[in-house]
Amino acid sequence: MTSLQIDLSPELYARLQYEAQRQGKAEKLLAQELLAGQLLSTTSPDMPLYVRMMPQIRALVATMNVDEFTVPGNGSHEDAIALLRSWSEVETEDDDEGTESWEDVLRSIDANRSSDRKLFPNLEQPT
Repeated sequence: MTSLQIDLSPELYARLQYEAQRQGKAEKLLAQELLAGQLLSTTSPDMPLYVRMMPQIRALVATMNVDEFTVPGNGSHEDAIALLRSWSEVETEDDDEGTESWEDVLRSIDANRSSDRKLFPNLEQPT
């Protein structure tokens, strides 16, 4: 968070203190809300939405507890296992589609190095 120091006249500071006490808020928080509200009303339409909504988001998050941030899944354990197995099957099918073996990848690394020293000398080049 960035800080900003503002010099206020004694009268303006007294008004800020009074309003903060009246609303039951800290002076700093009230000043931030007032400034954000004023800047929000003068924002340009090309300003990102998250910047325009930041004060409302902060106010909402301040009222929430940790449990409200957790969204339980609507499926069962069996559904999750089936989904993981389906992903595994897709990966197996993709692997069979003429991809290089790991040894081929290592040979390619050695073949395309600018140095004459091989990183994987135990791999013989295919004949």
